[in-house]
Amino acid sequence: MNRNTFNPNISNADNLDITKKMLDTIRNKPNFLIKEDENVSNEYETAPNTGASQSEDLDENSFRAEKKSFMDTVSAKVDFRSFKIYRKERNVVFSGKMQDLSGLEWVMSLRSEDGLNITVQSLKIDNDSIAILNKLNGFYNNWSKTWAEKINTSYQYNA
Repeated sequence: MNRNTFNPNISNADNLDITKKMLDTIRNKPNFLIKEDENVSNEYETAPNTGASQSEDLDENSFRAEKKSFMDTVSAKVDFRSFKIYRKERNVVFSGKMQDLSGLEWVMSLRSEDGLNITVQSLKIDNDSIAILNKLNGFYNNWSKTWAEKINTSYQYNA
């Protein structure tokens, strides 16, 4: 059986090169091929017509302070995704993606069932990556204590 069924006049190596080019095009031009709605609600937000509280973005100065604290404690090589406060649900969600560590994504939540979650495709475990993971976990422990207090005082939900 001929394995070159796509085009018998092209070698396996050429077919592989064509496939690689197609994948590179897809990976390098996601906005051209895939349109994503940036306003999609995450799992913690509720619909506006239910009367339940919506999330609110942290004011710019506070968000800057949170980002600086993260960069000083964990790593400056990070792209922050969001910081949302859910007063009624008494929850705060902070997320981002590391520029190194194979693009490790992290999400922190005050909800005990969520806590600190990471997603990464493939991560080389070495002393540097373990050190950053330990810093991330330590940051989460301090962050969750601080925001548990803030959500019960400064950001308390008034029914």
